Amino acid sequence: MNLFGKKHKVLAEKYSDRIIHTMISRNTGVYSKSFWEFVKKEYNGEQEFSWNREKNYIVFNDEKDYMMFLLKM
Repeated sequence: MNLFGKKHKVLAEKYSDRIIHTMISRNTGVYSKSFWEFVKKEYNGEQEFSWNREKNYIVFNDEKDYMMFLLKM
């Protein structure tokens, strides 16, 4: 993870239904693979939890990964 570079992040709950649908349609299932493992493998995103907002975010360290994620959504 790039600690000093610009990070791009999106609210996980906004995209979670679509990601879970993709997991199911690819026969990976939501039970056989962790949501966050799937996000890392498919979109190169990582989990970031905001304690202040009590929300999960998907964080991308690379703008290209971020843009590809948005295009797929």
